[in-house]
This record gives sequence, C-alpha cells and structure tokens, in this order.
Amino acid sequence: QMASLLSRAITAPSTAGGGGCAGALHSTAASRCGWACSWMRSFGVEREIKRLRLRGSTASAYRRAKPPKLHKSVMQQYLKTMKARDDALDLRGQDKLAKTKQPYLLTSEEKTALLARYLPEQSEETQRLRKLGHKWMWRWIDRRDWKRWDACLERMKTRNIPFDEVTYNLTIFGMLLHPRREDEEAQIYIAEMASARKFHPALLRLQRGFVDSYFELKEVDATPSRDNL
Repeated sequence: QMASLLSRAITAPSTAGGGGCAGALHSTAASRCGWACSWMRSFGVEREIKRLRLRGSTASAYRRAKPPKLHKSVMQQYLKTMKARDDALDLRGQDKLAKTKQPYLLTSEEKTALLARYLPEQSEETQRLRKLGHKWMWRWIDRRDWKRWDACLERMKTRNIPFDEVTYNLTIFGMLLHPRREDEEAQIYIAEMASARKFHPALLRLQRGFVDSYFELKEVDATPSRDNL
C-alpha cells in the first residue's frame, strides 16, 4: 500500500482542482514511510527493551540513547581476532592451492597397488587371510585339536601367506605342544624366523631363549606337562 501511495503521489498530475489532494497524499505516504524506516532501525532496541523489561521513562530514555560502544581494548581484541581468523583462512586457502599443485600425490587405490607389488605381505587380502589363520590356529591349540591345527598350518603354506611374528609364535609353541610332532621342529622355525631378516633381534633372542630353556628342562625330564603344572 505504501509503495502504491508513493507511486500515485509522484505520478499524479498537478491540476488546479486536485493539487492540494495530491500534496496531502504525498505527505501522508512520506510520513508513513518515515515511520516504517524508524521502526526498522529501532527493531533491535525494542527487542532489547522487551528483554530487559524496561517501562515508562526508562524505556523512553533507552530509546533516545545511542547504542553502547565497545571499550577500546575490547575493540582492539575483536579486530585482532578477526584479523587472525582472516589470516588463518588465507593460509588454509593457500594450503589447498599448494596441495592441488603437487603432482606426486597418490590415491588410495594407487597406494594399494604399490603395496601389493613391492610388499605383497602387506596387501589387504594377505593380511585378512593371515589374521583368519591366526584365529583358527589359536582355536585348535586351545581345543587340542592337532589334526585341524596341522591342516590350518599346511593351508597357509600352500597359499604362500608370508609368516609374521604371530604366525611364527603360534607355530613354535604349537610344535612344542603337539603330541605327534618332534620338538626339534620348533628350532627349525626359529632358524627360519632369523633368516627372514625382518624381525627385531630382541624378539629373536626371546624366542630362542624360551626354546633353549625348554630343551634344558627336557634333558632332566622336567618339561611342562599336565602333571607338573
């Protein structure tokens, strides 16, 4: 309505009989427009008055008062924070541009392909099969099901799954606990573990020391068994 009144007041012809009516209409529309603009400017003030529950002369004084100004130190801190934020955003944008310019970055698929080519024992499929073999080897040792333990170990060998420290550990201790296996086979796997040249010397000393102590106890017929445990 205000827009239509203003347009009609501006475009209305100034005639002898209707000049006063057009002027009155123009003044009415202008007053309404000024009231609307002042209301829009004071909308935040009115909302603050309502929030603070100000009434009467206190509310009138609050309407006439200028908006509060920040303290100089607070304003400086605010500007400093905003500047630091802008600098951080600029640096972040520069990092993104720098990353996009690096041509040697590889995708996850390319990394997986390189691992499978140069480190086949670290491929996802090999790790999955090896963990599955560890689970079943430990389960058959716990159940004393040595036929299935032998089958599990043989299947890992036929699939050419590289042994890690957990596989050697389960194999060495399984050979010592197996009732139909020779204890000397544990020493064979200790030597194979050392020849792989990918295990820490401290781990090799630990395994070799345990096996040597087992054979020392075996010489005096004091190996661990159900009777002396």
